[in-house]
Amino acid sequence: MHRDAIVIYMPDHGEMCFDGSKTFGRTLEVNTPNEVYQQFEIPFWIWTSPILRKNHPDIVQQIIKAKDRPFMTDNISQLLLYLADISTPYYREEDNLISPCYNIGRKRMLMGTIPYDEYLHKK
Repeated sequence: MHRDAIVIYMPDHGEMCFDGSKTFGRTLEVNTPNEVYQQFEIPFWIWTSPILRKNHPDIVQQIIKAKDRPFMTDNISQLLLYLADISTPYYREEDNLISPCYNIGRKRMLMGTIPYDEYLHKK
């Protein structure tokens, strides 16, 4: 690849399959932390071309630093606006995953009422 390029992969949902589930697919029911994890944790990766890595090492470092941050798909637009260098009054730096100002403490809610991270780690 001879151009600056970034590819982002992020599906819109997970699937229950194997891993102890008695159900396959999605039920959107909140029965056990394992079922919630399988349905709502999704793969998310960012690939950068060699030219982009050479021309924009700062962006690559921001991506690497953000690797383990909690994230919700509703903020993907903020990341895309930043990466595409689009200026708009709708951009919120605190919602951009790779920004140093990213709000890592934003509460992730499941179905609007259940604190996601607390539910996943309940005993």
